[in-house]
Amino acid sequence: MASERVGDDLYLGIDVSTTGIKVAACTDDGHVAATASVRFDDDLPQYGTYGGVHTFDDGRVSAPLAMYVDGLVLALDRAAERFGANAMAAVAGLGLCAAQHSVVLLATDDMASAAGDDAPNGARIVAECAASADVPSWMDASPEAVAGAAVLAEAAGGRAALAARTGSPPSARFSGPQLWAVRTRSSATLKATAHVRLLSAALTSVLAGKLVANDAADGSGTHLLELSTRAWASELCEAAAPGLEAKLGPVADGCEAVGRVAPWLVARYGLRADVLVAPGTGDNPSVVAGLGLSRTQVALSLGTSDTLLGLSDAVIASDAASVFCAPEPANVHAPYMALLVCANGSRTRARLARALVAETESDEAAWAAFDAALADAQLHGRGYALFADVAEILPPTAAGPRLLPARACMPAAREMLSFRRNSAPAAAPPMA
Repeated sequence: MASERVGDDLYLGIDVSTTGIKVAACTDDGHVAATASVRFDDDLPQYGTYGGVHTFDDGRVSAPLAMYVDGLVLALDRAAERFGANAMAAVAGLGLCAAQHSVVLLATDDMASAAGDDAPNGARIVAECAASADVPSWMDASPEAVAGAAVLAEAAGGRAALAARTGSPPSARFSGPQLWAVRTRSSATLKATAHVRLLSAALTSVLAGKLVANDAADGSGTHLLELSTRAWASELCEAAAPGLEAKLGPVADGCEAVGRVAPWLVARYGLRADVLVAPGTGDNPSVVAGLGLSRTQVALSLGTSDTLLGLSDAVIASDAASVFCAPEPANVHAPYMALLVCANGSRTRARLARALVAETESDEAAWAAFDAALADAQLHGRGYALFADVAEILPPTAAGPRLLPARACMPAAREMLSFRRNSAPAAAPPMA
């Protein structure tokens, strides 16, 4: 990495997505000085994932916990090599965000400290600390998870009540329904579980060397958090799994550091022992916080899923949008953030691009063919082609390719227009 101004602090941001992990070194003013990355499929082929997940015929989608741990270490190894010893010694703080809805089931709290001064090992952590080797993915729409969403809606007092209280209409992809599905498939797994952590909190625990709390903004994607109080809803937790609230632990809310870096980071990378670890959060809240959105702005995130995000003053009940607690410091502008999500994003586009060229051709050639196909497409008013490798969220549709009439896509546009009308104040504060 090209050296920064001598004496300047650097901050490491770690993004754990569905398909890989990226580490960015940033300066005080937000300049990205250098990056390093890992792609699960290519760099950790022993886990046999496609697009970072395992997909099963019954609709289950999950990822190996060991892969996330090994991927985190590999990404930091590459960062240390690329950034250099001087840059690593200048790091003053680090923080992590991860794909939302995924939950890690732990039999002990030793995941954070199992490594000691050595780098964590995925297989060892799974063997010694985990109640389950698999992490349910937000892409999961299995029948058990669908049933779990219905159970939570009933416990809340109906679909509308669940949306009003937790910010989202019933969704099989959320953590609560996923936990109900785990309970249904294997009650022994839940009984063996002592701690339930969202993926962001579990991996932040590895960085901090101690078990840290789940974040409120990330917890909004569970169907278990009462948005108005930023606390777990006891009856919803109990409906998902008996004793779940205690296993989830307290909710973290704020910008205060969770502690200092674990000894293995000091020993392996030469980080200072006083480097602060920020609370982990979800990928969507991190977009809002990182961009410093005001209430008159929206952000479009093009990832494994495509997501439109913005701030809101109120929880707006909707069959299409989700509302989460806004992350700090974004919640100085508004207490909530709203999202519209299309499940089939970059992973599906990449598959289609590769299908347009021979296996021996490069990725560049594949994307050139993809662009040409888009430019040549003539809809003639017939509608929109939707390629859904997994069940689509918006517009709601089962997996598989299909041609949608234009009217089928209009509800999504109306939802966003309604969201903007209801959330934007007459005079918005300046962008942070």
